[in-house]
Amino acid sequence: RNLQACTDVGLLTHVLDRLPRADPVVADLLIEVLGVLASYSITVKELKALFSYMRAERGRWPRHSAKLLGVLRVMPQRSGPDVFFSFPGKKGSAVVLPPLARWPHENGWTFTTWFRLDPINSVNIEREKPYLYCFKTSKGVGYTAHFVGNCLVLTSLKIKGKGYQHCIKYEFQPRKWYMVAVVYIYNRWSRSEIKVFVNGQLASATEMTWLVNTNDTWDKCHIGATPELDEERVFCGQMSVVYLFSEALTTHQVCAMHRLGPGYKSQFRFDTESSLQLPENLRRVLYDGKLASAIVFMYNPVATDSQLCLQSSPKGNPSYFKHSPHALMLQDVKAVITHSIHSTLSSLGGIQVLFPLFQQLDMPHDQPPSVQDYSNTPTPDLALCATLVGFICEMVEA
Repeated sequence: RNLQACTDVGLLTHVLDRLPRADPVVADLLIEVLGVLASYSITVKELKALFSYMRAERGRWPRHSAKLLGVLRVMPQRSGPDVFFSFPGKKGSAVVLPPLARWPHENGWTFTTWFRLDPINSVNIEREKPYLYCFKTSKGVGYTAHFVGNCLVLTSLKIKGKGYQHCIKYEFQPRKWYMVAVVYIYNRWSRSEIKVFVNGQLASATEMTWLVNTNDTWDKCHIGATPELDEERVFCGQMSVVYLFSEALTTHQVCAMHRLGPGYKSQFRFDTESSLQLPENLRRVLYDGKLASAIVFMYNPVATDSQLCLQSSPKGNPSYFKHSPHALMLQDVKAVITHSIHSTLSSLGGIQVLFPLFQQLDMPHDQPPSVQDYSNTPTPDLALCATLVGFICEMVEA
C-alpha cells in the first residue's frame, strides 16, 4: 500500500534527481530506497532515466551512479503478481458479485486466488476478522472464509447464524503472497469433505456436511467483505485473479496451478500461453480442457472498466448468474498495474540495452573514503563487472 502511494507520485524519479547532490551517507540510503521502489514497479520512462544517469561523462561514472548497479541486482527479486486488486480495508470496501441463480455443488466446487494480507496496523488484529469471501443468500445461509489473527476459518451456514466451522492449521504471515485453494468435495452417500491447499500443498482436510441445500438466489456474494461491509470484517491487502470452479479440483490440478505462479491470469485454454518450462504431466493437467470448462467466474484485475470488474470465464461455459455476470469494486477497491523489470526491459529492447555499460566498466568512479585516503586517483572497480553480469544472468534465467 505504501509502495503504491510512492509509485503514484513518481517518487523514484524524484529520488534519482536528488542523488547527484547527496553526500555519500545519504546517497547510500537513497539507493536503498531506489532498490525497494524499482523492485515494486519501474516504468519505461523511469528505467530510461536510470540508465541515462549511469552513462559515463568525461571518462568517468557520474557521482554515485556506479552504486546504481546494485539497484539493478535487486530489481528481479519480487514475489508477487504485476497486476492485482488492492483492498484498502475501509468500511464499505469490497468486490460485490451479481446475484447467482444457483450454486454449483453436484461435483463440488473450488475457490482459489493468490492473496497478500496487508493490515494497516496490528493494534486491532485480535478484534478484526477480515473476510476472504462470503457467498450467501438473502436468508443468511452459505459459505464464508475469514481470518482470525493469522489463521483462516471456513464456515458453512446451513441455517442463518448456525453452521459448521473449520480452522486451517496454517499461519499466514502479513505482507507475504500465498496461493490458497479451498476445495469442497461433495459425496452423496457419505460425509462430504473440505480440503485446503496453500502454495500447492495440502494444508488441511476435514469431513464436513458443508452442502447448503437451497433454491434461493445467491444475492449476498462478496469478495473481501461480508454483506454488512463493516470495517472490522473487510479485507485489507491485495488479491490476484479470483477463480471459482464448478468442480472439486484434484491435488494434481492445484499443484499445477501453483506452478504457474501469481502472475498467471488466463483461462487454462492454450498450452503456449505460459513461458514456463512445465513438465509434460503438469501441462496436460492444466490444458486438457477440464479446468477451462469448469470456471464459474473469473475476476481479473486486468479486465476492469472504472469500478466495473468484468467476468472473464470462457464464453462457452454455463452461466450461473441471474443477469449480468460483472462485479463491482466498491469504496476505493481498485485494480493496480505495476511494471516489473522483466516487462519494462523487454519494452526497451531487451538485454542489449545494457551492453553500453560494459564499455565503461574500467572507468573510475566514487571510491569509499578508506580508499581515497591512500590515493587521490580513483581506480577502476573490478566488482562492477561481476554485478552487471550477475544481473544479466538473473534476467536470462527468469
